[in-house]
Parts: sequence; C-alpha cells; structure tokens
Amino acid sequence: MERSTQALRNTLIAISVITLSGLLTGRTFSAEYSDLIGEWKWRGYIVEVKKCSTNPSDAGFCILVISGAKYVGMEMLRSKFQKRGTDFYAKIADPGTKELYNAKFKRENRNKWALSGCTDSGVCASGKFIRTK
Repeated sequence: MERSTQALRNTLIAISVITLSGLLTGRTFSAEYSDLIGEWKWRGYIVEVKKCSTNPSDAGFCILVISGAKYVGMEMLRSKFQKRGTDFYAKIADPGTKELYNAKFKRENRNKWALSGCTDSGVCASGKFIRTK
C-alpha cells in the first residue's frame, strides 16, 4: 500500500507542476475528443484511437492495442469519455495486466497526452501517449 501511496503522490506532484507551468507561461491546451484520434506509443504498446460503434461501452471511440507483447486486438476503453475542463476521464484496461484504471487524460501538446489513474483497489500508474501517426 505504501508503494501505491508514493506513486499517487508522485503523480499528483507531476500534475501540479504541469498545471502550474501552464498557468505561469500562459500555455494551456484546449482538448477535444477528436484530438485523441491516431496511433500512439504507450509503455511498449502501439494503440490506435479511432471513432467506432463497436466499443462495448457505447463510447463512440475505440482504443485498440495494435502492437505489443500481449493482448493485441484488445479494446482498452471500457467506459465513455467524460470531459471535465480540459481533461478527459474514462475506465481504461491495461494491456499488460487487463486491470481497469480510472484514468485521466491530460493533453500536453498535439502529440502527447499524460495519463494517470488508479484501480478501484488503489494500484496507481501513469504514462504518456506519444503520437506515432
């Protein structure tokens, strides 16, 4: 549990620093759902975000694992996206473990999104979506 608390603390510090630096420099990024469409590298996986009607949660978008060590073809998006301010929130399945995370997507720039979240049992993780296409 101590490891989860430290990971959450580190994530919150990183988010605070990013937010503060954006406010101080006047650089903020307004994000739309369509900004996520494309191919992204994430922790050794390549995922494709696209509009679709096949997502089991009826989200209107799919996040599919198209390359990686495990679960190629897996749908990662397990809920509809919710927009709060400039950030998006959704349940995301980790392609390495299939665990569900309550994830926050924060746009850093056109080609990079910061993701952070925790499972319902308190396991937390963070990472970056880096655009490949």
